[in-house]
Amino acid sequence: MRNGEVTPHFFVFPRLKAASAQVMEPSRFHRRGVAHALPKEGGEIPSLLACVYGCLESSERVFFYFYFLFFIFPPFLFLFYFYFYFYFIFIFFLFLFFFFFFFFFFFFFFFFFFIFIFILFLFLFFFYFYFFLFLFLFFFYFYFFFFFFFFLILFFIFIFNFF
Repeated sequence: MRNGEVTPHFFVFPRLKAASAQVMEPSRFHRRGVAHALPKEGGEIPSLLACVYGCLESSERVFFYFYFLFFIFPPFLFLFYFYFYFYFIFIFFLFLFFFFFFFFFFFFFFFFFFIFIFILFLFLFFFYFYFFLFLFLFFFYFYFFFFFFFFLILFFIFIFNFF
């Protein structure tokens, strides 16, 4: 399922194209971040774009989870504000789980960003009313824009996957 073929996942990123006639390293590095973007012995050094593609390709499902968690679910969260207050705590721990489980072992320089997110969520927890008010106002005006923009990106990614 490499070298330009479509992946059976939510996000379809273009596969890495070899700069020369050499074939990329086979599937023992598949979906393990930047590692599987490295060519065989004697091959060309992968470009920065190839490394970025490798990171995106290995994290495509995580992007879908984050999109659903912060762009689709929060408007419904506001509709049941009092009932979902304790569920918001669960969302907080779910957010930490996704960040630490999917990124901590691959990108260690995100460590201080984790601390910033943790402090931010503590602030949102204590001022949750204003946070939900902001969510409602924000998604009321921009929900359909982000929804359209998201699928527009998916469309272009799907089209450019064949070039």
